[in-house]
Amino acid sequence: MDDVKIFAPASVANVGPGFDVLGFALEGIGDIVKARRVTGKGVRLTHIHNDGGRLPLDPAKNTASVAAQQVLEKLGIRGEGIELELEKGLPLNSGLGSSGASAAAGAYAALKLFGNGQNKEEALEACVKAEGVASGFHADNVAPALLGGVVLIRSYTPLDFIRIPFSASVYVTLVKPDIEIRTRQAREALPRKVPLAGLVKNTGNVAALVSGFFLNDPATIGKAIDDCLIEPVRQKLIPGFREAKQAAIEAGCLGCSIAGSGPSVFALSESKKTAKAIGEAMRSAFTAKGLGATKIVSCISSFGARSM
Repeated sequence: MDDVKIFAPASVANVGPGFDVLGFALEGIGDIVKARRVTGKGVRLTHIHNDGGRLPLDPAKNTASVAAQQVLEKLGIRGEGIELELEKGLPLNSGLGSSGASAAAGAYAALKLFGNGQNKEEALEACVKAEGVASGFHADNVAPALLGGVVLIRSYTPLDFIRIPFSASVYVTLVKPDIEIRTRQAREALPRKVPLAGLVKNTGNVAALVSGFFLNDPATIGKAIDDCLIEPVRQKLIPGFREAKQAAIEAGCLGCSIAGSGPSVFALSESKKTAKAIGEAMRSAFTAKGLGATKIVSCISSFGARSM
């Protein structure tokens, strides 16, 4: 195989209380990497589309090329390299795992070209290392972007994860107000200490979330999307968040919180009709605060990075 075209989906990280340990892939939106084998060593990034010229072409500073390079090194490839072209389908600094989708697409492209796409799980560490150049060492976006579905990160040292089976019909409403929040900015806002009662509550909710996914129980999942530690701090960075969340609740959502580091907000529901109504309600709440906003209705995707 001399060339491939790979799609990797957007993702929602944290899922409320699961800070840095839980995420799920989304359907229909993501990034695309076109890759081909070339003579010479390493990875070259030739073009980036739809980023407004904001992302670096330097292969040592872009998550797609860094992840691909990590896979080449892991496979022990010598004397051959990869030429990459990245097409951004995700807005930057949106909380939807934009850098993670690029990393997953780049890593899987390298794996397809030189490893026949086998052992996709082994490419996760390459993706996590690539994320380090953009937003720090965490896997709750890149794991679902690479593997699909719902993924729990059990440990970072060593890296260990659990793929959680989930097949219930749940719709995901995403609303992004017209602001950007850099992941590093959102992490700087995090509390340095947390109360024991809050830790206990969030731990119980993460356990309930995982149980809800395993049991295909949307009601339990929705009830467990309750973050008393991170959301109260990060919501200050998102004008209109409280009003948008209240609007989602009144429109019938199962649960609602900040997608990743924000500013996108996600809500879950059991019907497409309700999901659309939630989106309109949240968008109106942001508009009332003087912010434009875009909405997307998606589903939890069982597919991660894949050939097109």
